[in-house]
Amino acid sequence: FGRPLAFIMADLDLLRTINNTHGHLAGDAVLAGVGKIIRESVREYDIAGRFGGEEFAIVLPETSMVGARAVAERIRRAVESATFTAPTSSEQIHVTISMGIACFPEDARTAKELLHEADLAMYQVKLKGRNGIMYAKDVPHFAKLDRAALEGYSQNKYTEIFGEAIGQEPAPGQPAPDSGQSRARPETLPIFRQYPKTWMTILIAGVVL
Repeated sequence: FGRPLAFIMADLDLLRTINNTHGHLAGDAVLAGVGKIIRESVREYDIAGRFGGEEFAIVLPETSMVGARAVAERIRRAVESATFTAPTSSEQIHVTISMGIACFPEDARTAKELLHEADLAMYQVKLKGRNGIMYAKDVPHFAKLDRAALEGYSQNKYTEIFGEAIGQEPAPGQPAPDSGQSRARPETLPIFRQYPKTWMTILIAGVVL
């Protein structure tokens, strides 16, 4: 409908370290706990889901850049101050989260571009030390042009999600890549509304359009 929309890409910091130190059950407990925090931090009509691995995607309809920042900061602080427990660990577990924000129509005009811009912003937070928030508009210009970095991080991710490289068109006479048949269905969490990657993309596209 062409209405304002904010999109947050959130990624737990160093979840692999938690898995290696405390066991995968501890990692699962952290994911469930963070999912609960996100659910309690957004409005009823906002859409949040696990995006695979340690990532979460949050769609905020009718939300400005400032409003999205307030939501992201509320989530970041809640995650940072939370403690998580697991049967495989006698220690309390702490975790932080990195987030990138992109807005329609300021930062992107399509669902794929919105995902890409938020992802780049989140990646910059990781490079700057994690546990932070960045707007897509604040990503350094050189970072957006650094194709080598994209090849190592975002390019593979978007090939996985969309079945094609960013900006790549199928060769003449070749069918479009099938992005769903060769991969297992992504894990989901029962704690709040979940959407497989393809459906999350379709959902964002529907809100944007």
